[in-house]
Amino acid sequence: MFPKVAERAPETAELIAQLDREHTMGEATVRQLQHLLLAWELPLIQPDAVLRGA
Repeated sequence: MFPKVAERAPETAELIAQLDREHTMGEATVRQLQHLLLAWELPLIQPDAVLRGA
């Protein structure tokens, strides 16, 4: 995500890796929230089934 920063300041590599992991997890969390909202809007879908990945 920040290759130029990592190139110029190698000591930031671990922090950049952590930010990349958080970014990836954030996308998955937002997607899960979208699915839960959809389940709430459409009562035919059970929210617990969304959480289980059904």
